[in-house]
Amino acid sequence: MKLKPGDRVDRFIVEGVIGAGGTATVYRVRHERLGTRHALKILALQSEKIRERLLVEGQAQATLNHPNIVAVTDILDLDGQPGLLMEYIEGPSLEDALAEYPFTLDDLEALFLGVLDGVEVAHSLGLVHRDLKLANILLAPSPQGFVPKVTDFGLAKVLHNKPGTSATQTGVAMGTPGFMAPEQVRDAGTVDQRADLFSLGCVLYEMISKKRTFPGDEVLQIYIAVTRVDYLPIRTHVPDLPDRYEMAIRGCLQKDLGHRIPDCATLAAVLSGEQP
Repeated sequence: MKLKPGDRVDRFIVEGVIGAGGTATVYRVRHERLGTRHALKILALQSEKIRERLLVEGQAQATLNHPNIVAVTDILDLDGQPGLLMEYIEGPSLEDALAEYPFTLDDLEALFLGVLDGVEVAHSLGLVHRDLKLANILLAPSPQGFVPKVTDFGLAKVLHNKPGTSATQTGVAMGTPGFMAPEQVRDAGTVDQRADLFSLGCVLYEMISKKRTFPGDEVLQIYIAVTRVDYLPIRTHVPDLPDRYEMAIRGCLQKDLGHRIPDCATLAAVLSGEQP
């Protein structure tokens, strides 16, 4: 379904396109009576599997009431297709902001700790995001600076699903190459919250270095590097980086799950220098 400015969707008037991808388009819409702005995510493809993913995303985000997570406020019915009505974020993605704003290391740490707060809430409710990356972190302007907000729970996994109820096929890799954990490359259906910790390590690495943790032009090349955890140490790019940042990144980017930082609270403690 394609919409144009001026189209009416339920109680909302379309103002324009915020962004478009292969499976969905996000529109900026305005409530016809209240005048409030929202984001509306609508499928670009007619696919039952993608439709199910959008519903998973809406239901997952709707349960997460936290200032560091983009709120989903409703699921609209658009001629049989679901549309996610979400909080409208005025600012850029973290990916775009890194190229535009001269963030200090302290600025980056504050943003990252906000991301951890949001992800920790998702984990506490049994949700694994499985697609954490800079493009899925939006920055909302505030008087104190930017407030990071995690979005796009379309690949989220519910840890307490009963056997046979998961929407993820066994043996299928799901996520974004270069941000996926090694076990996620092998089988996204078996991962737990520690896969998100690996992704967060990749996010922090790129925030600080402005370089991809696992660069490459070919997906297979990236997958091989990820499964081997073959990456340049962060101090290759930032030689004078304080130990606690290096320890946080190294602790996340462990192939062995038993050696990986296990949760967001521990990662925050390492990053803050409170835990060796």
